[in-house]
Amino acid sequence: MDETGVWRLTVSGVLRSIGIRAVLPIEGASPQRATSQRLLQRLPAQVQPHLFLPKGLSMSPRLVLCLPLLVLATGLSHATGVADNFESYAPGSFPGPLWRDVAALDPQPPAPPGPSARVALTTNAAGAPTQALMLADAVTLVSGIYQPVPVSDSYSLAADIRIDRYSNNSVGATLDFPMQLTFAQTTRNLYGAPQAGVYASSRTGGWRLFLAEDVAPGIDLDLGVVATPGIWYRVTFDLDTTTGGYRVRIDDVAAGTSLLDRSDSFAGWSADFGNYDAVAFFSGHDTLNPDVTVANLASVDNINVSAVPEPPAAAVLLAGLAVLALRRRARRHQGQDCPV
Repeated sequence: MDETGVWRLTVSGVLRSIGIRAVLPIEGASPQRATSQRLLQRLPAQVQPHLFLPKGLSMSPRLVLCLPLLVLATGLSHATGVADNFESYAPGSFPGPLWRDVAALDPQPPAPPGPSARVALTTNAAGAPTQALMLADAVTLVSGIYQPVPVSDSYSLAADIRIDRYSNNSVGATLDFPMQLTFAQTTRNLYGAPQAGVYASSRTGGWRLFLAEDVAPGIDLDLGVVATPGIWYRVTFDLDTTTGGYRVRIDDVAAGTSLLDRSDSFAGWSADFGNYDAVAFFSGHDTLNPDVTVANLASVDNINVSAVPEPPAAAVLLAGLAVLALRRRARRHQGQDCPV
């Protein structure tokens, strides 16, 4: 609780706290303080660090019993979201702990020398000084950053992207790419993991839409927009995993013009697709091709991410409401109704 008396729950704590097991009956009689303490201990461990109370204030058992419901309600009413312009990091550093290195996820040789991406000083679309994420100058399987998100029904991902250099790979449009913004499963290295994203191809020099799932043929679609090195593009990718519907927007940031606004659905989309638990910005190299000697380079800035948790959370909330309703009826005569 902050100075205004409002509960303070972090998004990560809310999302990780969903668990009806926290709503448990009180066994036996005990003083209010001891009962509250026991109930707090029964809350998921991830929630407890995110609950703040003024010094000297204790919670009654009935309020403790309501905490899981309050947490659930808060989690359902807020999407997971993050915005990052990389201005808060020291130049030359990796942007942790918010982001993780894609090269460290199921690492495959050749490994990059140190972090596969760092924050660097550069210029924005208007030519003004700024900080952005830049990839390491190395021919590695993958380079870049990713961040875990909850598996969701709806995802949205946007960023300013500048292609700084294409690799010298001349084989296969999908094999080499200086930057892809993507939703993915972190089941293995992101170069071959299930994913849906928008990328710039080193082979074609243009933006493309990509879908890869383990149980279906992949989709690689030319979006018809050139990705010119040195130009900042605003790329936005929205995905509805219940239908496979997507929207891709690409804008020229400096010119303020829209280059693409396309809405469609992935052909052959299945309910088994879209179990993405991460968002990522990364490049890839065909490391099996010995002719690839020049690395892809790209910069990323002004990231915006959102993921709306799936409906099963609503079912948990309804179950919690039912449990609390039963307890309310049983305790009404004791004046211990839950303030819902």
